[in-house]
Amino acid sequence: MQAEFIKLKVKKEMSFGFGANTIKDAFIESCLQLDASVFESLINENIFFEDKDKYRFLASLQKEFSTWR
Repeated sequence: MQAEFIKLKVKKEMSFGFGANTIKDAFIESCLQLDASVFESLINENIFFEDKDKYRFLASLQKEFSTWR
């Protein structure tokens, strides 16, 4: 069986500093719990992940988590 990974891709300017570390830690926790809502409160409306707005990204993440359950 081949392992699959969920990757978080963000723009370079959003990948540094305290906020970036907080988001990274919340993303990891979200993956461990298989729950996108853990991550939701940290995402601003104007930040895009994987070229998706906040709600489309969270929906796609939750769909991915559902396949893992």
